[in-house]
This record gives sequence, C-alpha cells and structure tokens, in this order.
Amino acid sequence: MRTRAVSNRTHICLSALVLETVLDQDLRF
Repeated sequence: MRTRAVSNRTHICLSALVLETVLDQDLRF
C-alpha cells in the first residue's frame, strides 16, 4: 500500500513536470 502511494505521488510529480515542459514549449513557439 505504502509503495503504491509513493509510486502514485511520483507519477503525479512526473506528469506535472512534463506538463510544465510542454506548456513552456508552447509559450516559446
């Protein structure tokens, strides 16, 4: 259970990073 929670949190963080990168590129172009 604890491992799943940590994995979920990591997944959310990664998604947020990817989203920020994509938005950054969109603003640049």
